[in-house]
Amino acid sequence: MKSKILLLLIVIVGIAKQAWGQSTKDSLKKAINNYTQAIKLNPENAIAYKSRGKAKLGLADYKGALKDYNKAIELNPKYDSAYVGRGVAKEKLGMKDAIDDFIKAKELNPESDIAYFNSGETKMQLADYSGAIEDYNKAIELNPKLAKAYVKRGYSKRYLKNYSDALEDCNKAIELDSKDDWSFIIRGLVKESLKDYDGAIKDYNLALELNPNYSDAFFHKGFSREKLRDYKGAIEDYTKAIELNPKNGDVYEHRGDVKKGLQDYEGAIKDYSKTIELNPKDKTSHKSRADCKFQLGDKTGACTDWRKAYDLGHTGANYYLNKYCK
Repeated sequence: MKSKILLLLIVIVGIAKQAWGQSTKDSLKKAINNYTQAIKLNPENAIAYKSRGKAKLGLADYKGALKDYNKAIELNPKYDSAYVGRGVAKEKLGMKDAIDDFIKAKELNPESDIAYFNSGETKMQLADYSGAIEDYNKAIELNPKLAKAYVKRGYSKRYLKNYSDALEDCNKAIELDSKDDWSFIIRGLVKESLKDYDGAIKDYNLALELNPNYSDAFFHKGFSREKLRDYKGAIEDYTKAIELNPKNGDVYEHRGDVKKGLQDYEGAIKDYSKTIELNPKDKTSHKSRADCKFQLGDKTGACTDWRKAYDLGHTGANYYLNKYCK
């Protein structure tokens, strides 16, 4: 009896730590320790395995989470939320059968807004935007206050070029949760698609007020400033984005484009070279670097890069190969 009471207390404490929104590493580690103790007391406790899996997800331990969710499902094959969690872990690990777990969760619990939301997430990553929207519609029907479902639906609508509805969804998401920096990023992207670059910049700045170290916000703001021909400002934003995330080759490429436009060919070559270092199959950067080398009188280097760009699939490079590299 005492061990059962202790087990219940441990599980309650662990669940409470997550329910209170204490998502810091230390609190999640403590929760994992609590669930581990609960499992030692009762190895047949599916709730403890599922809850420990959720905490491991929060720590990005996706393999560990998957193992715990597998055990929870083994103990309780009708545990719908365990299927949802396992689907998320599989999705993070790049496993193609993640969608199967969300489908199973929806079968077990047709009223689970989270199951539909995560199913939409997977479909969106598979570029099935229409299918994703259907799932987000259902998630919102079940939970009209699920802010993240609105912004993800808006994100999907943007890809389908339904910009007005996408903007409406983003506005609703921000109305429900004005502290979500990503919602401002997505609304900014929608405004970019509508060529409202000033409006996009305002949203990226709002995202940065919430998260000053948001590399993507600087990246996208730089793009909008570039479109407004504020080249100095664009370079400043791209540079800040690189400081925060030096592994994003796309930012170097965009900064290189601006430098190329300003005839800073040496600076552009350095940026394109960094993009190529990070993404060796980037045909556009090979082509752009070749253009810069040619402008600096390096015909041999230009021809090498044009040839590589063409080999990678840049058909436009063939014109320069035929004209300058015979």
